[in-house]
Amino acid sequence: MAFVGPSVLGVGDMFDVRQGGYGVANLGLTARRGGYALALTFDNLLDERGNRFAYGNPFLLGRRNVSTPLRPRTVGVRLSADF
Repeated sequence: MAFVGPSVLGVGDMFDVRQGGYGVANLGLTARRGGYALALTFDNLLDERGNRFAYGNPFLLGRRNVSTPLRPRTVGVRLSADF
């Protein structure tokens, strides 16, 4: 679990872009047997929404509302073998 506190991009009207103010829960489980492993990952379990601390295109400042959203709820499966 991680919490990112609220913030703004900078000072002034053009930089008054809200960021943070969310919590993200991730979970990973791994089972091993001999040389084999099965891993399950769950990212953003609660499907939180928010603007991350990243500003992808600084040339759009003041022209439009740009945000870098969190990754949506994601489930992953990985199977591996040691040789």
